[in-house]
Amino acid sequence: MNKTTLIIPDIHLRYALAGEIIKHEGCDEVIFLGDFFDQFHDTPAENRKQAMWLKAEMKKPNRRFIWGNHDIHYRNSTNRQLISSGYESAKDEAINQIMDAGDWAKFVYYIWLDGNWLLTHGGLHPYHIPLILKDPKTGSVEPLLLTKWLDTEVKAAERAIIMNEGHWIFQAGYCRGGNKPKGGLTWLDFNDEFEPIAGVNQLVGHTNQFHTWLPKEKSKVGSINYCIDTNNKFYAVHCNGKIDVREIPEHLTRWQTTGKK
Repeated sequence: MNKTTLIIPDIHLRYALAGEIIKHEGCDEVIFLGDFFDQFHDTPAENRKQAMWLKAEMKKPNRRFIWGNHDIHYRNSTNRQLISSGYESAKDEAINQIMDAGDWAKFVYYIWLDGNWLLTHGGLHPYHIPLILKDPKTGSVEPLLLTKWLDTEVKAAERAIIMNEGHWIFQAGYCRGGNKPKGGLTWLDFNDEFEPIAGVNQLVGHTNQFHTWLPKEKSKVGSINYCIDTNNKFYAVHCNGKIDVREIPEHLTRWQTTGKK
């Protein structure tokens, strides 16, 4: 039997819908692309309920969690460079009444899915990758080399958080009001910034497709890339090295209003 992986993008308090999608698909594992918290006109109590659902999910062995910019600022708000729109101190307090250090430690910045797809919240831009890692003719990057470099950068980002400093991994690009030419893994804008990397397939959320509510695709020789942040109207299933982007079934659409967005 081939392993199936369900990938759910930005939830933003729509945990009830996420739960229904999980039950509907019945996949072997679930990966969340981040942004569990914050919503338009939300309350601390609503975010506390989201934290309770998230903590329960974290007790399940077949769940994996990727940092979103709307998650990481509740992990460590003393580093003001982590703060993005939607953050409120009252929500921070409510969330951290539930989430502890062990829970936050279960988040990661990226996941390689079967060595074939790079999953992050916002995406990886070639701007951040050292030239020495790139093939001089094609610009492609070997996944093993990319992984070693990313692991080094993640450690540097974690140190920067503790030291109240910045790091490209969690900083926004110019188009999102940040101070970097291109956004990092939690902030890269798919519509205005994302550029495919030859030989690296990517699946991301983060950039809400307000105008069409449809997933967006960008391709390049040797890579295909999807952004599936559509207010949870779409999700993805991975099997046999391939990504299948699916629209939520009609009988689940009533859950889309959960979280108000």
